Amino acid sequence: MSTAEKRLVSAGIAVAVLLAVSVIVAALLFLLSRQNEAIRSDIASLHEELKRFELSIDLYNENTLKELTAIRASYQEQVDNVSTALESSTIALAKDISTVDKRIYKGLSGIGEHIDTLGDAVSGLEITARGSAPPVTALLDEHELSAIAAVDPVGAKAIADQPGRLAFDAGLEAYSAGRYREASRAFLETSQLDPADRRARAYIAVADYLADPTESRGQAARPILESYSAQSGPDVIILRCLIRIASDIADWKNVSLYFSSLSLISSLSAIDYEEAALAATYAGDYADAARFWDASSDLQRGSIELLYKAGLAYRKAGQSDMAIARLEACLALDPDYEKAIAELADMHTPGVVSENDL
Repeated sequence: MSTAEKRLVSAGIAVAVLLAVSVIVAALLFLLSRQNEAIRSDIASLHEELKRFELSIDLYNENTLKELTAIRASYQEQVDNVSTALESSTIALAKDISTVDKRIYKGLSGIGEHIDTLGDAVSGLEITARGSAPPVTALLDEHELSAIAAVDPVGAKAIADQPGRLAFDAGLEAYSAGRYREASRAFLETSQLDPADRRARAYIAVADYLADPTESRGQAARPILESYSAQSGPDVIILRCLIRIASDIADWKNVSLYFSSLSLISSLSAIDYEEAALAATYAGDYADAARFWDASSDLQRGSIELLYKAGLAYRKAGQSDMAIARLEACLALDPDYEKAIAELADMHTPGVVSENDL
């Protein structure tokens, strides 16, 4: 086959291929066209459905709005009715309360008058009883004094030399039992029998205050008790009364001083020392506070909290060595005691000041 024939055959094949491809493309375009028409038809149907759905929603919303409006109007009417009824009830109740208040006031006024009358009567009875009751010392006649002398000559002589001694002992007994008014009367009798007995006069002030521990009575009793202490030395009963008077008016400086004086003449309890430590802390006397915390800790061995408070007080007092010793003692009892660990860390950090409260 010649070259020309070969070229002619190749050209024929190419034309045939092109025709086949054209037929295939035409077929595909036809199919796509049909598919597009179907899609357009579906979209149109969906639009119609959407319009019908929107119309239904509008109708539903309109009906719902009407129902909600009707319900709201109904509830509003009920609320208005309840409010009106409540307002009427409130006005009526206020009138009733006003009437009751007036009746109560009248009743209380009458009760107050009866109480005043009763108080006057009781006061009169007390005065009468005090005047008519025989003195304590009158309970002993000569035979009884002779009997006492046979057993206790020194005691009998003391009774004879100190006519108010029995009354004073009776006052102490009543004081110990918490019968302060009775104690006051006994101490008053002691003072009348023995005008030189300054302690009896001081104890009258103590008993009168404890029978009615008001601030005014405390302020009246305080100079009497302090004068006695200054002239005659510390006294347990008087110091404890002064502690209470000073505590009631938050005079923490003197509370601490009174506890210090009391500790010199009497054994204090752990609670006493803790109260003293708190008073010293409130007064800013941290050295005294540390001393009191130590004393309480000595009475309650193993109290890590008391050791910690003592450490804080020593630190605030500027006694770092003592503070470290107490804090390390805390860790000896409990190596994980966080407050002591933190405090020691602060102490070893230059410029850090503890903000902990005692």
